Amino acid sequence: MGQFSYACKRCGGHEQFDWITPCVVELALTTGKTIHVEGYYDGYGGVICRVGEDQQVKVHDKQFEEFFEHWGEVQILSRGIMCNGSLPAGPRGAPPPRLCVPAGVRVLKRIPVRSYNNLERLAPSDGGAEGDVREPYDPEGERNEMGSQLPGLMLDAMLRGVM
Repeated sequence: MGQFSYACKRCGGHEQFDWITPCVVELALTTGKTIHVEGYYDGYGGVICRVGEDQQVKVHDKQFEEFFEHWGEVQILSRGIMCNGSLPAGPRGAPPPRLCVPAGVRVLKRIPVRSYNNLERLAPSDGGAEGDVREPYDPEGERNEMGSQLPGLMLDAMLRGVM
């Protein structure tokens, strides 16, 4: 399966390789509140968010529900995903930078450990992963993902004739 874009809660859907890797996810808590957390999109429907100082978790947005049964690791759900970066500068006609987090929204750098157990999840009876899906934080993986969108964006620009 190839990489694909997500539909941003603010600016909508985009072409296959037209996503912003740094993003913000809206996570619902069992208390009825929501939190907004920075993450990075992996190109395959998941957003990696840090949990506390030394862990990370893959979060899946509800827009990809039709694929959940094929992705065995789905557990933590987001209610929305928003672009939190900008596309590389390009020639005239290139899309403008996309910073889609609404003004005034408090964005956390990571999921607080105290909030982790209260996150909205996909129940095992609905196909959700069982157990704790956190893993050790991988700063190298984050650096690699942050640069992964550039080749796809360049190819897309070449195919559209704007490069």
